[in-house]
Amino acid sequence: MSEPFDIHCDQFQIMLNQYGCILNLMSSNPIHPQQNHYLGTVRMSSEHLKVMIFLIRRQILEYERAMGEKIPVHGEALNSLTIGKEDWDTLWR
Repeated sequence: MSEPFDIHCDQFQIMLNQYGCILNLMSSNPIHPQQNHYLGTVRMSSEHLKVMIFLIRRQILEYERAMGEKIPVHGEALNSLTIGKEDWDTLWR
């Protein structure tokens, strides 16, 4: 069993296949922005991933309702991930 960890990441890669999901966590290198620092890998089943996404979304929506404002995500970030504004808005209704 690996040791528990507490990290901050600002980048990730996700890979899905018929066997499950691999989530690689990384942090940006402030001196060399093109070089990421690998932090670790989290593996889980596709079913676990889907339930986790649902629960995270629900918790974010509850938080935003309680605070009375939406958590802002810059349009450039969405564009870089090829996420359309309409798709984004539909998800966070």
